Amino acid sequence: MNVKAAFLAFSLVIGASTLHGAELIGEVIKLQRAGIENEVILNFVQDSPLQSNLSAGDIQRLDDEGVSATVIVAMLDRGKELREGQDNTAVAAQPVYRDDPAPNSEPEQYEVYAPPENEANITLFYEVLAPHGAWSRDTSYGWVWQPSVQARDRDWRPYGNDGHWIWTDHGWYWESESQYGWAVYHYGRWHHNREQNWVWVPDNVWGPSWVDWRQSDTHLGWAPLPPDSRFEGRDGFRHQNKSVGFEFHFGLGEADFTFVVADRFLDRDVRSHFVPRERVKNVYNNTKIVNNTYIYNDNRVINQGVTREVVSRHTKREVEVIQVEDATYSRGQPIRGERRNANKIVTYRPKIANAAPVEPPVIVARQKEVAAARQVKRQEESRNAKSERAEDKREKTEAAAGKREVASDKREDKREVAKNRQEAEQAARRKVKEVRAQKLEQERTGKKPADVKKESNAQSPEVKAPEVKAPDAATPAENRRTANEAAATARKTAAEAENKAREDAATARKAADATERDSKARENQAATKERKDAREATQGAKEKARDDSSAAAAKAAEERRTATEAAAGARKTAAEAEAKVRVEAAKERKDDAAEDKAAKDKEREEKREERKDKRD
Repeated sequence: MNVKAAFLAFSLVIGASTLHGAELIGEVIKLQRAGIENEVILNFVQDSPLQSNLSAGDIQRLDDEGVSATVIVAMLDRGKELREGQDNTAVAAQPVYRDDPAPNSEPEQYEVYAPPENEANITLFYEVLAPHGAWSRDTSYGWVWQPSVQARDRDWRPYGNDGHWIWTDHGWYWESESQYGWAVYHYGRWHHNREQNWVWVPDNVWGPSWVDWRQSDTHLGWAPLPPDSRFEGRDGFRHQNKSVGFEFHFGLGEADFTFVVADRFLDRDVRSHFVPRERVKNVYNNTKIVNNTYIYNDNRVINQGVTREVVSRHTKREVEVIQVEDATYSRGQPIRGERRNANKIVTYRPKIANAAPVEPPVIVARQKEVAAARQVKRQEESRNAKSERAEDKREKTEAAAGKREVASDKREDKREVAKNRQEAEQAARRKVKEVRAQKLEQERTGKKPADVKKESNAQSPEVKAPEVKAPDAATPAENRRTANEAAATARKTAAEAENKAREDAATARKAADATERDSKARENQAATKERKDAREATQGAKEKARDDSSAAAAKAAEERRTATEAAAGARKTAAEAEAKVRVEAAKERKDDAAEDKAAKDKEREEKREERKDKRD
């Protein structure tokens, strides 16, 4: 699959982006840190409609992050093309965020990296939560987030389904099991939208939890605070921009509250003990609001809620105090949320600026781009793994075939040795039979052994067995000895033949092994040469790209210097022209003043003359 083709499907998403060049640089760095292949990043840059007028500092930053010189040059070239007007139009932003949460799919694992210290803003929430739900615009509250889990569980509720209560040095803290719980249960507010779904509204004030409390002698209950409620530190709560007391109910009703039998309040599986919906109204009517739930002490928001003593009395156990500690992340580290460490809860709680420079559609577009790149990378890795498995299988098959061939050769050698041994045994038996026949014939005819031997040789000249000399006076013992000697000679001949066959087979195997080693050595040399050539080619390409990048940077610097000089010249010319205008204006004012003075002197002289004439 062509990498560029994989991105064509996301061209509208990329075109929908309203980012500027600096953020394009950030996107390239994110792709580089995610381990995306160079070709994918290169195609992303070449297809992007975003201008990237890189400065020398930008180029140095990209180089420090490990971005290849080829990508940097592509960014310079693409920026130049767009500035020349070839493609400087951006497609209007489309609603690329999901309108409805995907009910049956788990979110793609998407790493969100910590921003620099004191530079976090609301956009961080957009990025963290986009894979786990849907962002949409609310007419009253702007961008709101609805978790995907609601599509699978209609009884889902915040501060209920994915965690439990613990008492900390900040009061009642909701310890969530969700990887995004550090955000939605400690910042922002929840409320029911028009479809009666829970949605979360971002806010930048951290708290251990943001809930309103009710209690009775048998039950404890809590409800998420609505978006119109805001905690102002020492000034307490404001609702719809008005200061309210702790007894204020914030417009919350029975449908907003979750109740549990008091002695089950601290259970880890607190959800199993929720009061059923059909009984909530009765429980609600029998409970009262808990006052003075939040205080601001030592620059800390403390959720006192139901007192620790009341909970301890109901649960009949001491309520442990857990310390809240900050999880510190350096710039670029993936955010892991909160984790429990013995009697401490370590959570990420950055200072959030009340600003959102990038909105959810762009965040979702970015994540789709990264997901597409990951999919391409996974497909490539799958193809490589499949190819490697096929190659391993082929090598094993060839090895097995080689082993079978060696085994076949061994079996053939054994058959040959057995055959030679059998032939030697047969020859020995023929010789024994022949000797016995000679002896019997001698005893029957009374001929000498030499005569019997001659006749025997004349009758069967084809037998070439070892010669056995019959003694002049043969006895049965001598006959047996002669036969044994003949058999021993035959066995020796067979053994020599077998040894020779083995030596020949070993020689053949050694020759085959040597040939195979030479072949593998030649293959390894060829592969080494190919790798060396590839490294040299890659190094050459990198050096060329680096040189091109340096040249481009130098050219850009020269252009900036020329532009600076031209601007300085223009400012000088303008200053000279302005000075000249001021001089001329001053001269005109001086001439006008002189004329005015002369006119006034003349007028005064005329008046004196008139007065003089009148006196006369």
